[in-house]
Amino acid sequence: MGSLAVMQSIDGKAWSSPPQQLPNQSSVNPTMAVFNGTLYMAFTGTDSQLYIWSSTDGINWGNKQVLSPNISNAGPSLAVFNGQLYMAFTGTNNHLNIWPSADGITWENENKLVLPQNSSNAGPSLAVFNGQLCMAFTGMDSQLNIWSSTDGINWGDKKSLGYYCPANNFPPALAAFNSMLFMAYIDHQPSLNILMSQDGLNWENTHISAGDTGWPALAVFKNMLYLATANGNFFITIMSSPDGQQFETLESFPFNYDGEALAAYGPALVWAYAGR
Repeated sequence: MGSLAVMQSIDGKAWSSPPQQLPNQSSVNPTMAVFNGTLYMAFTGTDSQLYIWSSTDGINWGNKQVLSPNISNAGPSLAVFNGQLYMAFTGTNNHLNIWPSADGITWENENKLVLPQNSSNAGPSLAVFNGQLCMAFTGMDSQLNIWSSTDGINWGDKKSLGYYCPANNFPPALAAFNSMLFMAYIDHQPSLNILMSQDGLNWENTHISAGDTGWPALAVFKNMLYLATANGNFFITIMSSPDGQQFETLESFPFNYDGEALAAYGPALVWAYAGR
């Protein structure tokens, strides 16, 4: 476990250095989303408490809140849907939870929904696609699943995608890009894979590279799909693609880490990670 840190890039290639160290610790991946012109980051602390804080420049962070009494052993996920900021997380009982906030600051426990019909021992991933809030997660059987909601409250039947993603390794990442929904995951090899779908139901798999062992993260920035992951030596690699299929490696960093997130904010791509 280690301190959270952030870096920025204006072009996705040259990154601010050294990383800006933040005064909070986590041992799993953080998550970021832009809501009402502010960049929000949620993370699970080393005390298993859920936290959220915000930034107006992507570097300086404040207004940290602990979201008691909610606890988790995995990283949460954020997405903006229907004018609200949503957080999904896996409770310590392995139940998935979805939680909306109207302002990103006030999180009422009575608004949180526990989704006991599906369980995971890894964190979920959220994205908005075709007017629906989509959630990807690894089931207790280590199979990748996705389901969706038109209102953030009622969730349809999950769809098992038939791909094996060991839940005790890393959760999937989800992003909408070029009218398609993309999912990145690490399989049992371990290898990095990209799934893509035109409708959120039918998926095609693209193998990206072997030997990748870290949390994948996805974000759209300047009409490109960006992907961050770690290789077997825990070097973090940043890649980009114009179509979500062919990726170019842009930069690698010799950081030993425990999870990461990407988000486009203003003119920059912001990358956050939990150091080790």
